[in-house]
This record gives sequence, C-alpha cells and structure tokens, in this order.
Amino acid sequence: MLGTCSVDVTLAKAAPVTIVGATPGSGSPTATPSPLSSPTPPPLPTPTAVQEPTSTPLPVPTATPTPTPVPPTPTTPPKTPTPTPAPTPTPAPMTKQEVEALASLRIDGLVGADLSGIDLSGVNLPSANLYSADLSGSDLSGANLVGTILPSTDLSGADLSNADLRFADLNGANLSGANLTGADLTRAILSQADLSGADLSEAFLLRADISNANLTSANFAKTDWNNALCRNPEIFPNAWCTLKELQAAGALAALTSSPHVFSGMALINYEAAPARTTVTATISNIEVAVTIVTTDGAYKFRIHEPPGQNFTGKGITFKVGGGTASSTVTWEAGGDDVLNLRTPGG
Repeated sequence: MLGTCSVDVTLAKAAPVTIVGATPGSGSPTATPSPLSSPTPPPLPTPTAVQEPTSTPLPVPTATPTPTPVPPTPTTPPKTPTPTPAPTPTPAPMTKQEVEALASLRIDGLVGADLSGIDLSGVNLPSANLYSADLSGSDLSGANLVGTILPSTDLSGADLSNADLRFADLNGANLSGANLTGADLTRAILSQADLSGADLSEAFLLRADISNANLTSANFAKTDWNNALCRNPEIFPNAWCTLKELQAAGALAALTSSPHVFSGMALINYEAAPARTTVTATISNIEVAVTIVTTDGAYKFRIHEPPGQNFTGKGITFKVGGGTASSTVTWEAGGDDVLNLRTPGG
C-alpha cells in the first residue's frame, strides 16, 4: 500500500477543459488537455519620460517690409520777403558859394557836374572848366562866364540873360530853349552848338563863331549879328554871316538899324553897384532899354531905334537901382560909348 504523502501542491487554476468530439450519450469523450497558461508576468513599470527642459524658442525677427518709396510732395518754399531797399538820400543841390569854391580849388572840380535847376544867378566862374556839365534849367542870369570852358555842356532851358560869355567855349553845347537875351557873346565859340528855340534878342555876337550851329527858330530880333562868323575865317576870306544864310538856317532874323551901344561901370555913391542891380535907359520918359549889373558893377546894353521913330539927337536918361545917374548923352545910330553911370545913393 502506498503511503500517503502530504505535498502542498498549488495548482494553478486550470482553464476549463473543453471536451471535443464527445457526442452526448457516447462513450467517454476524448479529453483534450488545455495547455497550461504561462503565468502573466507582472507589468513592468512604465518608465517615466524625463522631461527635458523645453527651450523657449527665440523669436524670429519679422522682416520689416520695405516701404514703397512715396515721391515727396513738392512743397512751395516759403517766399523770402524781398527787402525794401533803403531810399538813397538825394544830395542837396550845391549853393552858388560852393560852386565857386569848387571851381577855384580844383581845375576839374566841375567837369560833368550836375548843376541842373539851381540858382547860380550872378555866379563868378571866369575860366572855370564845366566840360559836359549839366546846367539845364539853371538860373545863370548875370553870371560872369568870361572864358569859361563849356563844350558839350547841357544848358537847355537855362537862363543866361545878361550873362557875360565873352571868349567862352560853347562848342557843341546844348542851348536849346535857353534865354540869352542881352548876353555878351563877343568872340565866344558856338560852333556846332544847338541854339534851336533859343532867345538871343539884344545879344552881342561880335566875332562870335556860330558856324554849323543849329539855329532853328532861334530868335535874333535886335541881335547884333552883323559881325558874327558863319564860317571859319582861317579858311574862308568872307566868313561874316548874312541875313540870307541866317534865315536859311531857320533863325528869326531881320535887318535892323544900328543901335547905340553903352557899357561901363554902374556906381552908387562911388561904389560898384551890387550884382543884379537894374540899369535902365529912357528917351522922352519912355523906357527904351534895360539890363542888370553883372560882376564888379559892370553893365552893357544897346538902344535900338524902333521902326517909325526917330531917336537921332534925343537925350537919354539913365537910372541905376532906381536912382537917376548924373550922366546924359544923345542917341546916334551905330554909336558905341563907354559910360560910367553914378547915382548919389540913399
């Protein structure tokens, strides 16, 4: 007999056995052993993934889009205000004394000078050089311009009445419209001068050279032009002017009877009368001539006999500055007397 052994056998719980091929009611079925199931191993621990530090991605710089160039809008630059120029001060016109001083200090001090429209009456400028100066419209009445250099000078519209222009050089000067009544132009050079419209009535033109001068509408009434030169005497043997050629040149000239000429000193109480003092002559209480004193008391005028009257043998009375002179003479055609006139004064 077999002894009983006590063995602790732990059987694994077998899977159910399925009997295959057993027909119900048949013999013993054939048992198909179920394979033993392998023990299921315990699950391995799932390894925990080590989290690597997540690096913060650097920001990728976004490309700044290049702006499309916009053409600049043309802007009108602000207007710079034009500065108003300061007015140029107009120099004061020169005085008579300043003109005389400048002429005496500098030989060319008055060359091309602007002396237009100023009062130079009775100015003393003998032999002064005023070449090409502007004296248009100036008052030079009674001025002493003996031997003054005046070529190409503008004397248009100037007052030269009773001016002393003996030996003055006025070659090519503009004397259009000038007042030359009673002016002494003895031996003055007026060749190629413009005398159109000038008034030369009662002027003295003894041996004055007016060759090639413009005489259109120049007034030669009672002018002593009989001894004026219309041609160069060094070239032409007969250079004296004739009435026909003066009229052909446009001058208002006529033949007149020869006047009686008077010149000399006008004195007031033995002193030379001031410049611009009036000197008058009367015949039968009718004023027949008038002039003014120039420099150093000098005066000069002529007395014409009007058409239809007879002055021959008639006495002439003179006045200086309103006072009656002591000298009296009788009128004669063609007379030429140097006569000093003296009044007692006030």
